[in-house]
Amino acid sequence: MEKVGFVCCSGFKRLAAFGGTFYRYFKAEKGGQVPRPYFITGASAGAIASAVYLPWTEENFTKATKAIMSLKKKDIYNFSHWLELYGAMSLGESMLNFIPALHRDSQQTLYGRILLESGRTALSVASKFWLFWEFLKQPSIFSSEPLRQLLRNSQSHLDFDGIWNSDIKLEIPAANLKTAKMEYFTNYLPEHRQAPNRNDLLVDWVRGSSSMPAFLPAIKIGHRLLDDAALLDNLPLNRAIEAGCDIIFVLIFRPYLEKIFLRSDKITWVEELNRAMDLTIGRSTELTLQRHQEINNDLEIIEQLEDVADKSNQDSIKVLLSKLSTHGRKKTRIIPVWCEKSLPSLTFNKFDPEALQKGYELGYEAMDKTLSEIIKF
Repeated sequence: MEKVGFVCCSGFKRLAAFGGTFYRYFKAEKGGQVPRPYFITGASAGAIASAVYLPWTEENFTKATKAIMSLKKKDIYNFSHWLELYGAMSLGESMLNFIPALHRDSQQTLYGRILLESGRTALSVASKFWLFWEFLKQPSIFSSEPLRQLLRNSQSHLDFDGIWNSDIKLEIPAANLKTAKMEYFTNYLPEHRQAPNRNDLLVDWVRGSSSMPAFLPAIKIGHRLLDDAALLDNLPLNRAIEAGCDIIFVLIFRPYLEKIFLRSDKITWVEELNRAMDLTIGRSTELTLQRHQEINNDLEIIEQLEDVADKSNQDSIKVLLSKLSTHGRKKTRIIPVWCEKSLPSLTFNKFDPEALQKGYELGYEAMDKTLSEIIKF
């Protein structure tokens, strides 16, 4: 039986699409058309989807999809308490106008009014400058606490028993900012399965993998400081290959380097940062996919040359082939899953609940097309 793996790339707008893709494959598996998945992994939002859709059952698909379709902006994008404090200070400043002693009345001298207004303005500017300075020292604009609560919520939390007992191997990657290396949390390694706080570790590892720099904070776990997996490996194809997968579905949906429509050359810093990260991560994803496709091509040629060497008794050719960097590697079938249409945006300034449903449908259609036109088991 061939071992099938799923590799999910990053991008929050892909979260619902992952669900649609998984469910279409699940239906094909139940119909006896495709093998059961053997391995699942994903970076950033792909890590969230990889975890929440285990165990691979109809009941869990229904629950996980309902939770994702019900997401609201506050479930993901919750301002840190420093911005809340800023709002409270602004409100407090406005309330000063209701204090009779501070009103501008005819009993105050011109000098007194100038002094009062100057003092109030100085206090306002100083407090806001202090707050801005403190905010610059904060780990992120938004808090990841809503995501933690969502994953632990009684109505939509991870099915921990199902994850640990699943026959599908799960890996959650994250970038360790201290060591500049990728690290992984799994549902199959003994040190992870036997950890007394394994459920909390799984939730925190997912939070770490999906921590977008500046927007969501890095997660401290012991001596580790975990951040967005996409920083080092947006497409952990090598993990699926090392796990022994023969066929790997790469869930990208749309290329990161696709063109977008900008209304003008003037964009906000948020839009610029999002676009810059898309381009940077997209180039990394493109090169990773290209590299593994080239490795498969080289392995195909090596097999043909080895066959020629066997028939002609040319041991010298075999020696030369053994020196190639790709010699001895496992040949895999890599299948990118694409959408015809772009996925709708789900950034905090463009969060549209209808986009979740649209993303789910596009993911379902993408896998349906893949199964009908490409895969021949």
